[in-house]
Amino acid sequence: MNTGFSNRMKDVFTYVREEVIRLGDENIGVEHLFLGILREGGGIAVNILKDLGVNLDTLKSLIENNIPKRPTLDPSISREKIEFKKQAERILKKQLWKELILVLKI
Repeated sequence: MNTGFSNRMKDVFTYVREEVIRLGDENIGVEHLFLGILREGGGIAVNILKDLGVNLDTLKSLIENNIPKRPTLDPSISREKIEFKKQAERILKKQLWKELILVLKI
């Protein structure tokens, strides 16, 4: 199935799902999208943050520290079964994600 996403974007989605599992959540939230983008490490948004002197490790820690602590999910959970929270789903449905992709140039 051709999703139309670049390899970098596919990597971001893989990282997003891995972050959800690592942080013990069951749904993808905006915070997970952001962590996936940071983890991928490229694109205009990350470069702007770096140019502004933002420490990406510190930013990542700040995001993680504001996510409620849960036990780590079983890694055997199907990544395809992880669903989007309403906020993250809204980003995709309103095509803001497409705009974000253009900004990130992924």
